[in-house]
Amino acid sequence: LLLRSCAGAWEARGVPMRRIDTLAAARSLVDRCRRLDDMGLPEVLAEFRGLGLPPEAGDPLDLEDALLKLKNVARWRVQSLRELQRECKEMEVSVGGISSKLGEAEQRQELTARLVLATCAPAWAEE
Repeated sequence: LLLRSCAGAWEARGVPMRRIDTLAAARSLVDRCRRLDDMGLPEVLAEFRGLGLPPEAGDPLDLEDALLKLKNVARWRVQSLRELQRECKEMEVSVGGISSKLGEAEQRQELTARLVLATCAPAWAEE
């Protein structure tokens, strides 16, 4: 019930509640997005560079682009494995080749890393 009551307000802030499974995950995402929104360009760029992307990926085009990408990463980090698999399929990112011996957390981490790389593919294509 609490999740539903917050869902409308959080959806308005850009949090896709239909893709988040728990109230704790949603709250964590909302808090992270608020912190990102409070950052200036130098801080946001430092966060972006902290994603561990290769230098060839380049920096985001502007503050809005960087914030969008960082908020997507924040969302992926709190989503369930099932939702990450759905995100990958929607973005045409391979979900294959992940060892079934890995635990759910490791599988989520691998899919998140793949999604992060996929969001930077246009920067590589321009070079």
